[in-house]
Amino acid sequence: MPTHWAFVWKKDEKFFEKTDFCRVLKNTVVALGHHGQRCPDADLGHSFTLVESNGIHATTISFYRCKRSNGERGDPEFQQLLRAGIFPGSVKEPKTGYMLNLLEYYRELRNQGKGSAYSFVHVLQRMADPFFAGSVPDIYANFLVITRFHQDLDIVMQHGYVHNIEEALPGEANRPYPNQPPGYLGLQCAACPERGVNMPLVVNVPNYLRHLISQYCTLDGNFKANLFFKRDDGSDTCLTDGKMYFPKQTEFEELAKAFVVTDADK
Repeated sequence: MPTHWAFVWKKDEKFFEKTDFCRVLKNTVVALGHHGQRCPDADLGHSFTLVESNGIHATTISFYRCKRSNGERGDPEFQQLLRAGIFPGSVKEPKTGYMLNLLEYYRELRNQGKGSAYSFVHVLQRMADPFFAGSVPDIYANFLVITRFHQDLDIVMQHGYVHNIEEALPGEANRPYPNQPPGYLGLQCAACPERGVNMPLVVNVPNYLRHLISQYCTLDGNFKANLFFKRDDGSDTCLTDGKMYFPKQTEFEELAKAFVVTDADK
């Protein structure tokens, strides 16, 4: 098991030391490809930080380098990690990876327990070394970025876009939810009135009853926008720009420039 902890007896100090299994035997690596066997054309093992639910492992990984028909040696490293169930910490030359089951566990823990990423990372550090947690690799900054990318990819897959869900169904001219923009990632509410889905496209309703067929899109039930003023707006990158409940940033900026605030609203 690549994330197994070995307890090695230290003869001189008279205690068991918690050690990653790649450091127990010489030239032991986590081999990708070849069904767990090391590739004959592989390079030397690379130092790698592998994060699992039982702690943060300072281990060694060997990527397979079999020559392909196009002349390249092996698939890209991030693809090899994903096939092995490891989410890479970066696309180019990844040196950190997270087991997919760990990211799924953290997502449910965050949604149900409302725990912070800071506390979660500290728990993983103490799982690796409960006495000297400071000696364990610090993954906090990278973990924040990876959980965002993982959540974004998970939302895209759950909405079925990898299965061409936006194409019209057989025998129908319009695609499902025709009034929504392409690539929409917001949650669908079956009870909310939506034209062309659970009500006709054209509805003649008196003005005093229009609230019955109105649709409201809000961030939460309190009608608030959390983190409206953020400290890192200049460097932050939106992964769902215009694909959920807010318009594209460029469209909003153009509208904000053209909008004139009246004296009564100041």
